[in-house]
Amino acid sequence: MALTPDLTLAERALDELEQIEARALVWGLVDNALGDDEVYEALNRVLNDKRNSELRYDVACNIATARDLRDQLVALRMIFEIPHSHTGSGDHSPRWRTRMAEGVRLIARLRQMFPQHAGPTQWTSAPTLVADYRFLRRARRYPKRDQRRDAVMSVIDTAVTDPLLRSAVAHWLDQMPPNAGMSRFQVDAAARILDGLHHRVRAGTLVSAGTGSGKTLAFYLPALAWIARQRVESPKSSVRVLALYPRNELLKDQLAEVYEQCGKFDDWISSRGGAPLRVGVLYGETPGTRHSALKQSGWRSNGRESICPFFTCPKPGCGGEMVVRAEDKELARDRLVCKSCGHCVESDRLAFTREAMAKEPPDVLFTSVEMLNRHLSNPQLRHLFGIGPKALEAPSLVLMDEVHLYSGTYGAQVAYLMRRWWSASGRRSSFVGLSATISEGRRFFASLTGLDDSVVQEIKPLENDIIDEGAEYLLALRGDPVSQAALLSTTIQTLMLSARLLDPRNRFDKTSNPFFGWRAFAFTDQLDAANRLFRNLLDAEGRHFSGHPNTSRYPEGGLARLRSSLEQNRRYDGGQDWRVPENIGHKLETRLEIARTTALDSGVSAASEVVVATAALEVGFDDPAVGVVVQHKAPRDIASFLQRKGRAGRTRHMRPWTMIVLTDYGRDRLAYQAYDTLFDPELPARQLPLSNRYVQRMQSVYALLDELGDMTHTDPLGIYVWRDMKGPPDEALLKHWEPHNLRELREVLKSTQPAKISAQHNALRIKAKQLAPKGWHRGENLETSGWYWLKTRLAHKRLHDLLKHVLIRQDAGERLAASLQKRLAIPREDLNVLLWNHPRPLLLGAVPTAMRRLQMNWLGKDSAHPDYSAGHPLPDYIPANLFDDLSLPEMRLALPGEAADDHYLPVQQALGEFAPGKVSRRYDHALWLGVSAQTLKSYLDMNQEIVEQDADIGDWYQMQGERPFHRMEGRKVVEYQAFRPRTARLQAAPARSAGLPEISDTTNAQLKWSSHLEGPRDGTEFRPPEHIGVSRLFSSLVAHTHAGQSAALIRRYAIASRADMRMRIGNTSHRLTVDWRFTQEGKPSGVGFEIDADALLIVLNLPAELHKSIDWSDEARVRAARAARYNWEAQHCPSFVETVANPFLRGWIAQIFQIAAILVATTEKLSLTVALNELANGARMEMLQGVLSTVFQMPETEPGDESPDRLRQALTEALGLESVRLAVRDAARVLVMPIDAEWETWLARTMRATLGAACLEAIQQACPQVDPEGLIVDIDPGIRLDGTAPQRAEIWISETSPGGNGMIEQVVELLASRPDSFYRHVEAALEASDLESTNTQLKQLVEWLGGNDRKTEIVDAVMRVRNATSPTTAQAEFARLRADLVRRGQAVFHGYAVALSLRMLRPGSPEEIDRLIAEIHDHWIRLEHLHGIEIDVRVMCAVYSSDTRLDAAFVSSGLVLPMSDRESWRFGVLMGLLWPQGHALRAVNLPLSNRFVPNIATERLLLGQWLTQRQAPIDPSQPGWLENAREQLIARSEAVFAVVADQAHELVPTIIRTLTVEPIHFDYLNVFATLSSVRRRDDTIELHFSIPESA
Repeated sequence: MALTPDLTLAERALDELEQIEARALVWGLVDNALGDDEVYEALNRVLNDKRNSELRYDVACNIATARDLRDQLVALRMIFEIPHSHTGSGDHSPRWRTRMAEGVRLIARLRQMFPQHAGPTQWTSAPTLVADYRFLRRARRYPKRDQRRDAVMSVIDTAVTDPLLRSAVAHWLDQMPPNAGMSRFQVDAAARILDGLHHRVRAGTLVSAGTGSGKTLAFYLPALAWIARQRVESPKSSVRVLALYPRNELLKDQLAEVYEQCGKFDDWISSRGGAPLRVGVLYGETPGTRHSALKQSGWRSNGRESICPFFTCPKPGCGGEMVVRAEDKELARDRLVCKSCGHCVESDRLAFTREAMAKEPPDVLFTSVEMLNRHLSNPQLRHLFGIGPKALEAPSLVLMDEVHLYSGTYGAQVAYLMRRWWSASGRRSSFVGLSATISEGRRFFASLTGLDDSVVQEIKPLENDIIDEGAEYLLALRGDPVSQAALLSTTIQTLMLSARLLDPRNRFDKTSNPFFGWRAFAFTDQLDAANRLFRNLLDAEGRHFSGHPNTSRYPEGGLARLRSSLEQNRRYDGGQDWRVPENIGHKLETRLEIARTTALDSGVSAASEVVVATAALEVGFDDPAVGVVVQHKAPRDIASFLQRKGRAGRTRHMRPWTMIVLTDYGRDRLAYQAYDTLFDPELPARQLPLSNRYVQRMQSVYALLDELGDMTHTDPLGIYVWRDMKGPPDEALLKHWEPHNLRELREVLKSTQPAKISAQHNALRIKAKQLAPKGWHRGENLETSGWYWLKTRLAHKRLHDLLKHVLIRQDAGERLAASLQKRLAIPREDLNVLLWNHPRPLLLGAVPTAMRRLQMNWLGKDSAHPDYSAGHPLPDYIPANLFDDLSLPEMRLALPGEAADDHYLPVQQALGEFAPGKVSRRYDHALWLGVSAQTLKSYLDMNQEIVEQDADIGDWYQMQGERPFHRMEGRKVVEYQAFRPRTARLQAAPARSAGLPEISDTTNAQLKWSSHLEGPRDGTEFRPPEHIGVSRLFSSLVAHTHAGQSAALIRRYAIASRADMRMRIGNTSHRLTVDWRFTQEGKPSGVGFEIDADALLIVLNLPAELHKSIDWSDEARVRAARAARYNWEAQHCPSFVETVANPFLRGWIAQIFQIAAILVATTEKLSLTVALNELANGARMEMLQGVLSTVFQMPETEPGDESPDRLRQALTEALGLESVRLAVRDAARVLVMPIDAEWETWLARTMRATLGAACLEAIQQACPQVDPEGLIVDIDPGIRLDGTAPQRAEIWISETSPGGNGMIEQVVELLASRPDSFYRHVEAALEASDLESTNTQLKQLVEWLGGNDRKTEIVDAVMRVRNATSPTTAQAEFARLRADLVRRGQAVFHGYAVALSLRMLRPGSPEEIDRLIAEIHDHWIRLEHLHGIEIDVRVMCAVYSSDTRLDAAFVSSGLVLPMSDRESWRFGVLMGLLWPQGHALRAVNLPLSNRFVPNIATERLLLGQWLTQRQAPIDPSQPGWLENAREQLIARSEAVFAVVADQAHELVPTIIRTLTVEPIHFDYLNVFATLSSVRRRDDTIELHFSIPESA
C-alpha cells in the first residue's frame, strides 16, 4: 500500500533520527537524547534530499518546513519530548527520543515490580531483570512494487492468448488502489503459471522471497483468474486448485485472504452468467455435517450455536465470530452467521462441511498434507483429490505453501505422498511452491514434487528489484542473574512493555498508520513454558486464568499501572516511568487481552493484544497487526526462529521488533555471545532423504493402504481403510443386548463368506437391526449398534480376504508390486527390499500383522493383553502423522480428578517432562510426581541444603517388570530392578495451606539415567584404512542393524531424580534440593525402556597412557586442555561439589575465581599459582568483590536503596567462606599442575567424547540425508545383560527410534563402498571450523585497523562503511570492503561477514576503539603464553573494564556516558566488541549432546597429532607443477595445491581443468582425478585432488 507524501516524509525522517540514536544504543548508551538543533538539522536534511523533492511538491503534501515535519512525527507518536535528567543539567531546551530509542531504554531498565514497589522511591528495591542487551537497527528490504497495471498486462498478454483469461486478470488489476503496483517477480510468476494453465502444460514453479514480499499474491492472482474463466466456460463442480499446507494455523489464515480475493471476481463472473468462486476447507476440525458442527471437536458450542474455529466474518471492519446455528437446520444450504453483524456466508461460497464438499466439490480446496495422506483411500472424499470414478478431473494446479519447511524425513514423507497422489490422480497437475529463499530451490522443489528438473523454474526477486524501506529492530536481552528473578519474569515484563510500545488497536491502520502494529506474539519451544508464560502474563495483567479481570486481587488494573507517570524525574531516569506508552495512547490501568495458541489451543482470538504460542503459530500466519515477536530462551532450530521472526511486520512500512530473552547459562549464554548469528542466521540447503529406507518402508505401507482403497472404493460396506483398519469396533453398546441375540449376531458374522458380502449386504443390515434392542443409551441409538458392529467386522473380513489373496496368489502379488512401484516411483530392486527384507518388510511383516489383527479383532494371547492399536492402521509400521516418527512405547498420564481425560506421550518424553519433583504446566494445572506438603515440611525441618531420600517408584507409576540391569558403584556391581512405566499418576502440586509448604511451579528436576548398549548378535565389521591418520585411533566399526539380523539392544532407565525445589510457607521463601533414589520394595530400581535399534559400534584404539602419549610440546594444546579441564572440575571436583551443592553457584564461583586470579597475576606481576593461593587464603578479597561487581554489571545503589541482588549476596557469602575458596582452589589446581596420571580419566573421557562428536558430524556430512537429531552418541555403553563391563573403549551411535530408521543403514553403505570418505570427514570435523576462521580473520583485521600492521586502505574502507549515510551507501561500501579483504586473502563467507558487520562496522565507531581492541588482543595473546592457559573473553573484558580510553573515544563522538557504574558499562561494551574464542568456541562447534547424560565438552586439539599429516602442497605458480602433481597422484593417490587467495581467480580454473580433463596413467589404466575438497588455510586456498577409491 503506497503511503501519502506526508507519511512518506515522516517515515524517512524517522529513519534519519533513528540512525543517529542507534549509534549510541549499539554501545549500551540508552540515556542519550536528541537536542532541538539535532532534530531540526536531521529533518532539514530529509527535506532537502533530492529524492524527496517530488514528494514536497505533491499537491497532497502538507509539510513545508522542518517544524511541520517534526509536528507530523509527534502526531504519529514517532518521537516524544522527554523530561530532563534529575542530575541537574543547566540546559533546559527540549530533548527528544524516538519510540525506538525510548523502547530500548525502558527494556534495558526493566524491573520486577509488584504492588509493594509502588510509589516514588520503592521502585529501587524491585529486582532488575536485564543485565545487558545487544541491539541492531537495520533497514527492511522489499521487492519494488513498480509494475503498474499496463506494465503487468503487457507481460500477461505476451504469455496468454485467451482473451477471456486476459479479461479476468485485467478485472482484478482494475481493483488495485490508485498508484499501487506489483513486484516484477510477482508478474513473472503469474505469467508463467497462467501460461502453463492455458496450454495445459505440466510444470513446476517455485516462488521464493522473504517475509511480507507478496508470494501469496503471485499464486492466487493467476490461479483465481483462471478458475473464474473456467467457471464461465465449464461450470461443472470439481476441485481445480488444491492448496496444501503443512500447518493448520497457516491454512486457516490463508483461507480468509483467498475468500476475500475470490469475491473480486464476482461481478466479472456473474456478468457472463457464471456462479461465484467457491472455497472449501478440509482438516481435522471440518465437521461432517451442519448438524455435527454443533458438537464437533474444536468448535465451541452451547447447544444452540457453535463457533467456527477457522473462519471469521469477512465483512470489512467486523472480524466477528461466525457460528452454525441449530435453528438453521432446515435450510437448503449450510451457512455461517456472524454473531456481531449478522452477515451470512453460505455453502455456495464457502464449503465448511465434509458433506457439502462431497456433494459439490469446491473450486479451491484448502487442506493439509495429513488430510491428503489419510483420505487418498476414503471412498467418500477421494474424488476431491481427483481420484476414483466420481472425480470429474484432477486438480489442474497444486499449491504447496511454505515449501522450505519440507525438509529432512518429514519432507521425504511429503515427497512420497505427492508421488502417490500424482500417480493415483493420473499425473495431470502442475505445481506451484511458495517458499522463503533457500539455496538450490529449483532442485529441491523438483525433488519434492517428483517433477523433472527441466520443467521446474524458480522465480525470485533480483537484487536490482530490491529497495530499502523503513526499519526493523532486533534486541537480544540477557536476563539478570544477580536478582535471581526467573527468566520468565523478564519475558513477561518485556511483553507487558513491548505491547504498549505498539499503537493501540484503534490507531493502527494499514493505510494511514501502518508503522507499529498493535499485537505481540511470544514464542517458546516447550508447551510447559508456553502455559507458564500464558498463566503468569494473565496474572500480571490483572486477569483470572479464564481471561476475566481479577478485580479482587487487582482492583485498579494490572502491574503496568505501577509505572504511571509521575513528576519525579528520578523514576523516569530509572526506566520505571512509562509515560511514553501513555503518550502513545495506552492507559496503563487497562488490562491487555492475552490469548494462547498451542497444539492444545488452536486459533488466534481477534481481540488479543498478546498471543503466547509454540510452533503451532510460527508458520505463515499473516496477521498485519503483529508488530512484536518475543522469543523466550534460545531457539532450538534457527529455521523455526526465522519463521517466528517473520510473523511480525507483515504490513509494508511496519517497523517490527524481534526480541530474544536469554539466560546467562548453557545454550543461552553461547547464543548471546554469538548474537550476530541470531540477528542474521544462514539457512543451509534443504535435504530430502528419498533413499532413506526408514521413510520408504513407511511409505510402502501407506501405498498399500492406497491400493486397498482402490480395491474397495465401490464396496457397499463403504470401506474406508484408514478407519476400518485402526482397531476393533466399539462394543460398549453391545453390552445392552440380549445374550442370545448377540450370539446370533456373531454367528451371522461367522457364517458370511467374504465373496458374498456384497450380494448379501442389504439382508445383513436388516438382520442386524432386527436383532438389536430398541431405544437409546446416553444419546446413542441401540437399534443401529448391531449394524455398526457387523459392518465393521465384515469390512475386516473383506480386507483380510484381499490381503490373503495378495499373499497366496503370485499374480496378485505381482500386480501389487507393480502398483506400489508406480505409486512410489522407485526402482524395482528398491521395492523388493521393502517387500521382503528386514526390518518391517511389507509382505513378511506388515501384511501378516494386518491379517492377524483383522481376523482376531485385535485380540492378543488373552483378554488382558490385546493386540497393539493406536487409533490408526498398523501403528508399528506407520505413524499417525507424517511428521511423527515410529515412537518409543507410550506412557499414559493419569491426571487427577475422576473426569480428567487421559493423555499419552512417548515414554522417554513423558519421563523427562514429569521427572519426580518437577512441576509442569503442560496441561495448564501445576502437576507433578512428588510427595505431600507434610513430607516437604519434614524435609525442611532437617535443615540440610541437600536431602537424600529413597523413593518407592510404585507410588508414582503403574509398571511392568523388565529384565534387571547392573551398574558399577564404587568397585561393586549392583543389580537394579527394571520397570517400564505404563501409567504415571500425576497429582496437583501442593498449594497454599496454613503452616505447610506451597510448592512453586518453577520447581525443576533432572533424572539420572543408566544406559546400557550391546549387540546380542555379531554385527558387520569394518576395518579402518591404514593410510588415514585418525584411523589409528579406531580398531573397528561394527554395524548392528535389523537388515543384518543383528540389531543392538538399547536399555535406558532412570534411577534417581534431583529436584531443585522452591517453596513458600506464609511469607517466607525456601529453597531445597532433594535427591530421590528410586527403589521398589526396598531394592534399587529404574524406570525406562528397552528397544531394539540400529546402531554403529565404534571400537577405539586409544593409547594406554594418554597423559604420556599426547604431544604436550604444542603450547596451544596444553592451554586448551587446562581450560577444558577447569570447566569440568567446576562441576565435578569432589571437594567443590561437597562444599557448594548448587551447580549454577559453582559455575559462577569458578569463573569469578579465575578472572580474579588473572587480574591479580597481571596487576601484581605474580605467577598464576601464587595468585590462586592468595585468593584462596583470603588475601585478595577486594579483587573477588570487584570482579563480582564488574561481571554482573550491578548498578550502584544510592543510600537507602534495598539492592535485590540475591545471587550476588549468595556469591559474596560463599566467597567469604574459606572452605569455599579452598574448594575452588582445588578445582583450579588443573590450571597450573603438571599434566600427569591424575589427568588420565578426564583425558580418556574427553577424547571419547570428541571422537564421538566427530563421527556423528562425519556421518551427517558424508550422508547428508541422515538426520542427526535421530541419532544419539554414547561414550559409556554400561554393563551388559550378563553383568560384565566392556574391556575396551567403545562409542555407540544409535538410532533414537526402534525398528531400524534407515540412518545406520546409510552409514553401512558408506563404509562398504567408500570407507575413506568416513574417516576423512572425521578428520575434517576435527579441523578448524568456520567459527574459528571467523575468529582468526577478525583478529587479523583488528591488526590491520589498529595494530602494528596497520593497512591504510583497509582503514579507509572500514571508515567509509561506518560513516555511510544510508543503507544503500553502506551496502555499496561494504561490497568494496569485501573485495579489498578478499584481495588480501580473507574469505568473506556469511558467518564472517555478519560478525564483521555487527562487531567492527557499527555506524559511527571511533577509530580509537580499533586501537584499543588491537591492544587487547595483543595483550590477550601475551597473557595466555605467560600463564599457559586459555583465557576466556570475560577475563579480558574484566581486565580492561577500568580502562578510561573507552570513555574518551565515545565522549569525543559526542555521546553521553552512564553517570554511574562505568566499569560495568565498559565490560558490556567490550563483550559486544570482542568475541568468544578458544575452548568455548571449539566445543560449541563440535557438540556432544546426549539427553541421558550430563553434557561433556569436546576438545579437538587433543587429537591433532593423530590427524593425517599435511603434505607439502604444490605451488601452481612454479614451473613443473603439473608433472609434480601427476607423480604425487600416482604415488599417493592424492595431491594438494596451495593457491594464494588473491591469485585464485587466475590459477584455480586452470588447475581444475587440467587435472580433471587429462587422465592419469596407472599402468594399463587411464584414471581421472577428482577434486575432493577445497579448504581455506590462512591466506591460501587448498585444493585436494584424489584418485577415486574404486580405481
